[in-house]
This record gives sequence, C-alpha cells and structure tokens, in this order.
Amino acid sequence: MPETSKRYKGKVGIDDDKGKLRISLPRSLFGKPKYIYLGLLDTPENRTLAEAKAKAIESDIAFGNFDFSLERYRNAQPRHLKIVGSEKRLTAKLKDLWDKYVQFKSSSWSISTLNNQIAQATRHIHRLPFQSVDDAVSIRDWLVFDTNLSQDAVKRLLVQLSAACNWAVKSGLIDANKFEGLAADIKMQKGENEEDKIDPFTAEERDLIIEAFETNKFSRYKSGNSYSHSSYAPYVKFSFYTGCRPSEAIALTWGDIDDRFIYFNKGVVMAGKAGTVQKRGLKTQLERRFSINNQLAEILSRIKPENAKSTDLIFGREGGKYLNQHSFRQVWKKVLNGLGIRLRTPYQTRHTFITMQIAAGESATRVGRWVGNSGAIIEKHYLGDISAIRPKEI
Repeated sequence: MPETSKRYKGKVGIDDDKGKLRISLPRSLFGKPKYIYLGLLDTPENRTLAEAKAKAIESDIAFGNFDFSLERYRNAQPRHLKIVGSEKRLTAKLKDLWDKYVQFKSSSWSISTLNNQIAQATRHIHRLPFQSVDDAVSIRDWLVFDTNLSQDAVKRLLVQLSAACNWAVKSGLIDANKFEGLAADIKMQKGENEEDKIDPFTAEERDLIIEAFETNKFSRYKSGNSYSHSSYAPYVKFSFYTGCRPSEAIALTWGDIDDRFIYFNKGVVMAGKAGTVQKRGLKTQLERRFSINNQLAEILSRIKPENAKSTDLIFGREGGKYLNQHSFRQVWKKVLNGLGIRLRTPYQTRHTFITMQIAAGESATRVGRWVGNSGAIIEKHYLGDISAIRPKEI
C-alpha cells in the first residue's frame, strides 16, 4: 500500500466535466491525472458541497490518511447532494434547458440551421407563457390555439422541444420528457414545397423563356448591362439543361468544372442576418458528377473569362457576389408574364429536365443519379405528367 506519510505536491481541485462535477486529485498521488466523479450537476449549491469534500480529501492527504482506493470518497456522498440535484431538475426553466441544448449541439449544426430554424425556435421558446418542463400539454395547446403559427410550424417546434428534453434527460437535467409524442397530435394537410410541387414546362415554353432572356425581350436594359435580362440567360439555360437545384448552380465555381464533368459539391443557403452563405455538401449527398454534353460545353465556354480563377463563381455578380435570387425571381416573373406563360417558380427548371429525360426514354435510376436522387424518389416525387407519351409498340 502506498505511503501516506510523505508530502504530496499539488492541490485538490474541482472542475466541470460535461455539466457535472468532478474532483481532480494531485498528480503526485498516482503519478498521473486522477478524478473522482461525483455525478452531480454543476450548480452553486452542489459546488459548495464538492468544495467541502475536496477540503476533507486535502485534510486526509495532509495527515497521512488518504484512501488510495478512493472508496471512502466515492461512498461518502451525503444524501442531500442528490436532493439538490432533484430540486434543480424540478425548477429548471424550459428556455434555460433549450439554451443549454443549443450550446451543446451548435457545433454539429450548419450556419444556416443555427441562423434559421434554431434562431426561430429560440425566439418562440423564450416567449412561451409557460416555462416549466411539466407544462408540455399547456404549451402545445397555447401554440395551437393562441398563436398565429401554422400547424407545420407548431409541429416542428414540438419536435425540437422533444429533442431538447430527450437530451436533458440523458444529461441528468430533468427526470422525464413530457413533450414526447405531442407532435404526433398535430395533424396537417399535406403541403407542397418547391421539391414536391411538380409542374414542369413544356419544351416549347422552355425555349420561349430562354429566348426571352437571351434577347432582353422584356428588359429595359440593353445587353452588356449587369441589370439586363440577358445577364441571367446562361444561368437559366444551365438550370434547364442540368436539372440541378438553384442553390447548387449559384454556388458553382470554375474549379468545379473540367473538360468532361461538372462536380456539384456545395450549395448556397440563406442564413438569417448572415445573408447568403455557402454550405458544403448537397441536400442528399456530399457530391455528384454530371457529364458535360455539347449543349453545356457551349454555354460554359461562352461565359468563361480568360483570366478566370478556380474560386470565381460561374454565375456570380460583379464583385464576386452570389446571384441574387430575389432579384432573379422578379425578372423571371416579368418574363413569364410577358410571354403569357402560367407563372411557376424557377425550381420547375429542375422538374422540367427530369420529366423531359424520362420522356426521352432515360431510366428513372439514371436520371436520379444525374440530379441527386434515387430512382424511386424520381418516380414518386419528381416525375411530371408524361401521360401523353405513347407506349412503345411490342
């Protein structure tokens, strides 16, 4: 057994390990770092008790009574230490738990997620009239009946609160997740977003749109002006001929293209006050490769500057800024209205490409690989109306 009468250098310390207290012992005792884990939340009350335990250990070291097995210090946990932890759990405010959860998870979330979904949820949670973790049902009812939030927004918020409370239970901050399963009570009509609403253009409509952009048919600015409609023409053609997502095209740089392929590996997203930011990876994959045909090669060769750098945006604005999607949508609307074409979002360029490729005989699996989805998803969500196509004679 080690001698306890010799002098040991160093002090007994207290620190926080993932939100819980532990006592750090002098390195000289064991020749390496050693800790006693108390299993208590790092609260002012529990820290006071931990300090008392640390002083008792220092006294044992000083008088040669230190228990090198550490059993004396692990087992000598007064009952009221647990009571303090329980009281803190019962009085924990929901907004405080949420803030701890966000702090813990923030490193695993993207900038856009933090600045959009999480920032929005934080505002709602901090304004809740009920702040006890036991008021989950009251919070659900208040969100449904006393706010202007959509059913979809309420459901998302309840899912987020449940995730935060699951984390809090695992972290020993609360005893139970009262939000579990509440989101399932929110029944919604199936909504449509840009990914789901399939309304492709015909080939004739596509060609009319491209021609209108190229010729500035509805623009008050002449060709060469950065505000002219023709400045958007390469972007419009590229979108129709690749079926890529707008966020993917806008993020492309000349370094993402070689003689044979386009390498989609990033996108741009709106991140609240941060504005438009780049996000590595794609919606459903890290990267995908798209073969360059003659049609695309001509578009790219015409717009590539002689001194283009690999980091320069292909469809960027002056000063190296991203294409402004809001400004583009205004021009898009003006062009479609001028042509008398029923207004649809620019995202329909993607659905148009997919539908036309399927109609031309390409398999859903192959098209899915081109645009970054499985064949099953293409058939279920992306395939436009091809009912007019005659089946092959057999």
